[in-house]
Amino acid sequence: MNGAISYQPLESTVVVLGYGAILVNSLFFLISLFYLFSGKIKIIADWMLLFNLIMLILQLYYFFFS
Repeated sequence: MNGAISYQPLESTVVVLGYGAILVNSLFFLISLFYLFSGKIKIIADWMLLFNLIMLILQLYYFFFS
């Protein structure tokens, strides 16, 4: 990091939470797709699934390609 946060434990926590968000978002998206395609009870709105997909793509781009 470039030193935007001067307290190292806080900086480490922010980094871990950032990468953890990708894992949580991916897991939520995969579970949502499973429920969508399996024909089970529809518990997640379509707009939420679409928004989650957009955020996942943006997260992957930000953390791994920029």
